[in-house]
Amino acid sequence: MATTKTLTRLFSLSLQQTLRRNSSNSVLNITQRNCLHIYVQTQSFLPKVFVSNAKIKRRYSTLVENAEELRSSKDVCWKCSKKVKTSELFCGSCGTVLPVKNSDSYFTLFNLQVDFNISSPLLQNKFKKLQKLLHPDKFSLKSSAEQEISESVSSKLNKAYFCLAKPLSRGLYMLKLQGIHLGENVSADDPEFLMEIMELNEQIAASNEETHKEIQSTVKSHLEELTTKIATEFRDNNLHAAKEHLIRFKYYNNIDEKLRELIPPS
Repeated sequence: MATTKTLTRLFSLSLQQTLRRNSSNSVLNITQRNCLHIYVQTQSFLPKVFVSNAKIKRRYSTLVENAEELRSSKDVCWKCSKKVKTSELFCGSCGTVLPVKNSDSYFTLFNLQVDFNISSPLLQNKFKKLQKLLHPDKFSLKSSAEQEISESVSSKLNKAYFCLAKPLSRGLYMLKLQGIHLGENVSADDPEFLMEIMELNEQIAASNEETHKEIQSTVKSHLEELTTKIATEFRDNNLHAAKEHLIRFKYYNNIDEKLRELIPPS
């Protein structure tokens, strides 16, 4: 007579094969799919086909909440309870995906120092490697809790990457980390600077492509100069000066984006 363990193994393998054969036709409903994850994870024999989707969802939502709490308060893995390093997204002991700590900054997610000047190729390389590790295909037969955590981590990584990838959003985020929030409608106070911006916009509206390129070259010089100044002010912890430079950067950046739309790619 087959043992319970053997029957459990045969049952879970049968469900897995059915999933692979019929995934495109969605023969198994969501309850059955979740049951498969439960069986493989817990090795329980009797199928819980009568467990409602709502109960399964509540179960995994609670697991995810507990996982996030354990990571944020104790820095331990939600699955094996072993200590994990601050910047780890996967447990070094059991390999399970870990939720992001509530206190983690975007820089921490990529294991980068908080600095306005960061290497774009390095950031891009780290982002691609992490997204590859978090690809949904790698979690197709994992528990629903692991799938939910991986999706959450992947979403946060996307948000963090696109924020840090651009100087303006990166600088505004660094100010936010220091408790300084600049709204979308923030404006410069210098009348002469505002007059300069107005004149540039008027020139763009009244000129041709050749003049557009000349203006773009000038604007890029301003952006490069401001980038250097902003980096220096952040390093010196002169947040007020960094904020003022970022406001000017925003105006020039808007003009640069406008010119990119007007000048056809070469």
